[in-house]
Amino acid sequence: MADIVGPLARVLQPDQPRPSANALLTLRRCALVKRAGSWEIDKERLLAAAVRDGLGQGDGGDDTLLAAVRQRRIAALASLTTSGVAVTALRLVPEPFVVTGVGEESLTEVGLTLHGTYGWPAVRGSTLKGVAHAYARQTDAPDRTEIFGTAGGDDQGDAHRDDPGKQGGVLFLDAVPYRPLPVRQHVMTPHLREYYEPGSADRAVPAEYHNPAPVPFLAIEGDDDGGLLVTLAGPAELVARAATLLRAAVQEIGLGAKTSAGYGYLRAEEVPL
Repeated sequence: MADIVGPLARVLQPDQPRPSANALLTLRRCALVKRAGSWEIDKERLLAAAVRDGLGQGDGGDDTLLAAVRQRRIAALASLTTSGVAVTALRLVPEPFVVTGVGEESLTEVGLTLHGTYGWPAVRGSTLKGVAHAYARQTDAPDRTEIFGTAGGDDQGDAHRDDPGKQGGVLFLDAVPYRPLPVRQHVMTPHLREYYEPGSADRAVPAEYHNPAPVPFLAIEGDDDGGLLVTLAGPAELVARAATLLRAAVQEIGLGAKTSAGYGYLRAEEVPL
């Protein structure tokens, strides 16, 4: 027997599909608990509901809200071009899986970045900017300061303490689904959890005989029609260079967590406004 506790308890039922429910609220503002002798969060059913409902992206072919948001964003960005601001839109398609925000607060231990308004899976603009900047540094791109700016202040040491830094010329907006993204449940299995458990006075010595501790988490999957809509805005020349760096970065070094295990790599294609 399981019950939902929290402010949404009167609306949601444990096994009732809610394909348009805001996943940010259902995963982080209410808890599904088991009542088998003691109260315990039912992480398995929480994740199963997230996969079943697609994190609120729509049911099957009904992605009316997502399509409306996509068109509204593209129209708003296209209107910027009339004032001399260059805008480039890219569609990033995971190959095959991406997981971002694993360290964010979540009842399921391992989080996933969700859009603050719609609850859909998302990638923050700061993450996109960071991975493009990392690639620019690795390749010693000569115009990276103009694109990404500089930190200045204490981050640059005592010699630059009074340096206010420089603002980058390109704006990286949060990425949202272009069309509904498949959501899958994956599992990581650390074998030395007792050793890494914080606050233990008698931590176990790391050894191969420790029992594995499966930890489920959510990942988003790419397909030919889906992907994430990424938009960059700023001066035309800098935006074009930033888009080139971002396309190379997500293909070469990836973004998000577990890139060493094959997660986080994407292909990019331009989307006409």
